[in-house]
Amino acid sequence: MASVIVFSLVISTELYQKFGSDFLQSLSLQVFSVSHPDQLNNITADIVLLDASLLALVDRSYWSDVNPSCITIASGQYLNADFWVPDCWERSAVEKIVKVALDQIRHGKQIDSLEKDIALSKKQLEEINHIGIALSAEKDLQRLLGLILECARRLLGCDAASLYLIDKADNGVKKLIFKLAQNGSVSYAFEEHPLNLDKTSIAGYAVLEGKELNIANVYDINDLYPFQYNKSFDEELGYRCISMLTAPMYNYRGGVVGALQLINKKANPDVLLTSAELALQHVVPFAESDLQLLRYVASQAAVAIDNAKLIDNTKKLFEGFVNASVTAIEQRDPSTSGHSFRVAELTTQLAVALTRSNRPRFERICMTEKKLTELRYASLLHDFGKVGVSERVLVKAKKLTPPQLEIIQYRIALEKERTRNLWLQRRIDKLYGLDESKKGLNCDLELERALANLSEMEAIIVAANEPTVLPQSATYDLERVLKYPFETISGFNSTLLNKNEFLHLSVRKGSLTEDERKEIESHVVHTYNFLKQIPWTEELCGIPAIASGHHEKLNGSGYPLGLTAEEIPFEAKIMAVCDIYDALTASDRPYKTAVSGEKALDILLEDARAGNIDQDIVDVFVESKTYDCLGVMDEATFRGMGMGRGHLINSVYGLGSRH
Repeated sequence: MASVIVFSLVISTELYQKFGSDFLQSLSLQVFSVSHPDQLNNITADIVLLDASLLALVDRSYWSDVNPSCITIASGQYLNADFWVPDCWERSAVEKIVKVALDQIRHGKQIDSLEKDIALSKKQLEEINHIGIALSAEKDLQRLLGLILECARRLLGCDAASLYLIDKADNGVKKLIFKLAQNGSVSYAFEEHPLNLDKTSIAGYAVLEGKELNIANVYDINDLYPFQYNKSFDEELGYRCISMLTAPMYNYRGGVVGALQLINKKANPDVLLTSAELALQHVVPFAESDLQLLRYVASQAAVAIDNAKLIDNTKKLFEGFVNASVTAIEQRDPSTSGHSFRVAELTTQLAVALTRSNRPRFERICMTEKKLTELRYASLLHDFGKVGVSERVLVKAKKLTPPQLEIIQYRIALEKERTRNLWLQRRIDKLYGLDESKKGLNCDLELERALANLSEMEAIIVAANEPTVLPQSATYDLERVLKYPFETISGFNSTLLNKNEFLHLSVRKGSLTEDERKEIESHVVHTYNFLKQIPWTEELCGIPAIASGHHEKLNGSGYPLGLTAEEIPFEAKIMAVCDIYDALTASDRPYKTAVSGEKALDILLEDARAGNIDQDIVDVFVESKTYDCLGVMDEATFRGMGMGRGHLINSVYGLGSRH
């Protein structure tokens, strides 16, 4: 029932006596009679009816400040009054004037009320617009949930809020997850926890029934409902929950995704409800208009949550794709297992260290979360192109493959056996007098020399097969082996080494021939071509160029494009340093021995002085001890990520550009 507004009227004692005590009784006015202007100081009036002489003594400026909407009526001509009536007017005429003034006041108050409503609606509309923009802009799910509660509390002027989401347990049964709670008056440690999705809770009822619940007092819920308010929170923290508004959240498909719950609407939003007494004093019920606002917020929230979940799931899907790709690549060469993950960790850590180094050159570098994500993905996928390199070359530990070396060793063993057979035949011929020459007199010594020569050549081949720096003398020895005649089982004349085997064994550094080295280097081109096929988002579109640029050198001597310092992406320069460090220090390489961290840093500094990699980046890498981050990632950590320690090395020791 609407309350009746009673207006007040101040009338001079003289006029009051003139018109009688029953004057204006029909208008339900609260009447005060005054005989002196000072009596007006403590009265708040809507209408003032004074004789002109008394009204002339009133301080109008003061009166206007205290009673800005008051209407003045003067009995007798007085120019500063809102209305005036001649002294000769009868009581009935004056009553009509008062009624007109009263109508004007009512209309004025109605206009004021409408203006306040319009201002409030405008403010709410602006807030709703702000909420829509804010929710659509936030992509992180946890931050989004907090933002939803903050916006709802601010919009509806309530003290606390809670948010629930539907989720599936491992067994496929739906659960209601109490995701987040906020309270403006009391602090407490909230932990997300699951609830049974049934009608015994207020949020569960709203979700299952798809209905809003506007409860004026949660301590006085009708017994017809299957739920009651859980008072344990109030009892534990000395809080008092009174009014509550709960609404289900519908996504764009019309499905309920959860519930949004507002608690304790406050008459004054700035009041803190730190006690039950204050809550009972300042909390008011939620209005129907609040429910309309909550519906809008809940709808916006549901769409935003769906979008955030979709983005989150897409990220997880892409993370899975990246990890699976890296694992697949590294399984082709188990000795490199873990390299891509370590390079990604080193690169992102170094990028952050650069921004904190206080070096003028790096002051304008802003490594945002998005930029670090792009850099991390590029680092993880920098060797993706190895899927286009033949496995024979990719895993080649020595200059010859084991089958190739076995064939050569078989030839030497066969040649030794032939030499022994020839010696035996000569002995037999001597015994039977079939050979009268003097050749057989020293055949034992010749046999020993021939077998020793073949063993020496085998040792030369085995030594040359190692992926170390080949001395010039070894090349001469190989040429001698190349000229040693050998007859195949089929009777063809050949040599112990064929030209292709000689070519492989003559590699001066590492284990790869020139063609094989080019094939290994082609992995960078494959990386770019493969990654270019992926429809990257705007935040990740730099990945192909970054991932394929880590073998470029500042002086233009790198590959595949021979880019110079100005042309190489800055992120690729960072990755190049980390890639080389991990290549140098990684263990369990079948063709090289890992160097110490200290030696690796010296090699990086030497490489920087040679103009191959960025000197400033190397200096920050050394000074910040970025490499220490790998010490935190122990063997168990790597294995838990599908990794093991290891990697392939590069030009410093001439072992091929495999990292």
